[in-house]
Amino acid sequence: MGIQNFIPFAVVIIVTIAGFIIKHFEYKELISRLDFTFVYRNRFIELLNELASTREINNALYVELTEKVDSMQLELGNIGTVDMIDPLAGVQFNNYHLLINFLP
Repeated sequence: MGIQNFIPFAVVIIVTIAGFIIKHFEYKELISRLDFTFVYRNRFIELLNELASTREINNALYVELTEKVDSMQLELGNIGTVDMIDPLAGVQFNNYHLLINFLP
């Protein structure tokens, strides 16, 4: 086996390893984003349940959620926006961010 046969084999191996490394980092980033979304969702539900049962807002939890609301709204993407018309003012809103406006 000469060097002419080894070079294509080495290129294929290097490209395969590079692709695996890139996919590994993409997977880790996806898992991180999913973990963030899961924790935010649970904390949000905790805030709503506490608000419904005691009629008081847990300030520490509220501050935590509002600090991270931009990141969560970004994760929601188009799912977290609506086009709506305010029935009282008669004003139309495009791309109204639900989560950001729910937590004033």
